[in-house]
Amino acid sequence: SGTIVDGLRLTGGGSQVYGLDIYFFTDDGIDIRGAGGNTIAYNDLDLNDYGVYVNSVTDNTIRNNEIYNNRTLGVLICCNSATGNQIADNDIHNNPNGVRLAAPSNTLKGNTIHANTTDGVILEGNSNTIGGTTTDARNLIYDNGDDGVEIANGSNNQVLGNYIGTANGTSAAANGENGVRVLSSNNTIGGTTAGARNIISGNSYGVLIEAGATGNQVLGNYIGTNASGTAALSNLYGGMSISGSNNTVGGTTAGARNIISGNGGIGVYIDGNGNQVLGNYIGTNAAGTAALRNDSTGVLIMGSNNTIGGTTAGARNIISANGGDGVYIVGGPTGNQVLGNYIGTDATGTVILGNAVTGVGIDFASSNAVGGTAAGAGNLIVGNSSAGVLVRD
Repeated sequence: SGTIVDGLRLTGGGSQVYGLDIYFFTDDGIDIRGAGGNTIAYNDLDLNDYGVYVNSVTDNTIRNNEIYNNRTLGVLICCNSATGNQIADNDIHNNPNGVRLAAPSNTLKGNTIHANTTDGVILEGNSNTIGGTTTDARNLIYDNGDDGVEIANGSNNQVLGNYIGTANGTSAAANGENGVRVLSSNNTIGGTTAGARNIISGNSYGVLIEAGATGNQVLGNYIGTNASGTAALSNLYGGMSISGSNNTVGGTTAGARNIISGNGGIGVYIDGNGNQVLGNYIGTNAAGTAALRNDSTGVLIMGSNNTIGGTTAGARNIISANGGDGVYIVGGPTGNQVLGNYIGTDATGTVILGNAVTGVGIDFASSNAVGGTAAGAGNLIVGNSSAGVLVRD
């Protein structure tokens, strides 16, 4: 008859729905509105328009369901008043998009989100948490057609402790585009404890920070390696690409260090301005003792006023064993600083792990600094196949 029909609509609050097979409805499998505190568990929700739609209500739990083959979306949480909802331990697959959080302060943990046609997870609200610091909070986000996680809007979101582009931490199950794509500002990917570490590997690009995205932090992740940081699990085209400005990759403590290694292209590509890359290992294993090369340049800079390293030992990047230059500045940028790094050695500075071309190359760019007069500003640049520093105009 063309009537739009939900499989089940909950409006009273405090309901529990267990063990149903809800399918072939023209609208939502389960629509929750009016009042919250509902539990949806151990159901099969398939071949509806939306599997589960939470509409402007709080504190619902959606857990241990199989949500698949829906026509538009697996799970939608909307809108600004829909806070405190938890999506946990579900298998969400074969939908156009897996999960869309268009509301603030919700949690997505312990789910397997895979084989969706476009994105695995889309964030459009503030202060949502994707994953957590314990093993049971880890989402497995893999084999989706587009991005694993897209932060399309909102700030203060956290993406932590997930496997993105791999189901097991040892073999690739690629998302079709980026592991994590960031289009908004002031979000955090990873953290400073081992439990907060994302494994972002096996994708086309690992992390992509788009133009206009500022103040984001990428901390403590393994990008392009397996879960132990000992072998390559390559992002095909590169580890990170940063077109936004004033973002931070790494930090001055060991826990903030990203391992950006084993990728098929560039380790870190920057064409934005004012970004900081500090304390990372780029081209080595997680211990900093052996080569785990990115196939091209370690850090490629085409933007201005970016800082690679710093004057303290904690800010030092190890940029070694890469298939191109260690650092390459090209295309007219100015005001970049390369300070205090080890370029061509292991983390101790005593074992040669040379880059395949120059340590630092500068082409068609002026007013950039390699080293400086301040204590700790000097780089250790040794063991590279061509010049230590090569400047051309």
